[in-house]
Amino acid sequence: MSGINFWVLDSQEYSGYEVYKNQCLICHSEGIISSQKFDKKGWLKLISKMKKFGADIAPDEEEGLTRFLMGLRKRKPIEEKKSSYSVQRDKFELVKTGAAVSPEPQQLYESTCAQCHGNDGEGKIGPRLKGRLVPKADFVAAVTRGKNRMPAFGDSLTQTQVLGLWQHLQKTQ
Repeated sequence: MSGINFWVLDSQEYSGYEVYKNQCLICHSEGIISSQKFDKKGWLKLISKMKKFGADIAPDEEEGLTRFLMGLRKRKPIEEKKSSYSVQRDKFELVKTGAAVSPEPQQLYESTCAQCHGNDGEGKIGPRLKGRLVPKADFVAAVTRGKNRMPAFGDSLTQTQVLGLWQHLQKTQ
């Protein structure tokens, strides 16, 4: 029974889980969210920021969401993370050739960007990236500081990761 796990949540945490599922996972992956190391004050600040970006979180839902998020790092994910064919192909090529093929930008795109910009950059909640040449400075600024409804990722992605994403998107054009 190694693939089964259960979460025991009180009613307030469960209501926070519902908000998390319906509001947070729209734009963010579970991996990005659970990797954050905020205390209660930090989560409340981030929730306030997300509300400015359009997250529909009522004031009475904030406490439950905060409690759920604070415990998220301790819990195993409910759903198993699936990998795409291209990521698996790149890993196979790395093993087969011994070349320095890094699937990281593709994986990062899939876990961080695809929810809003589409699996192939075709656009969803966020604008289309496929077939667009976005200047490096504009891309870095939008990803690190946020733009319009897009949240800022400057606290969760390194500069190297952001530049890797930009290079990856240039290659997929």
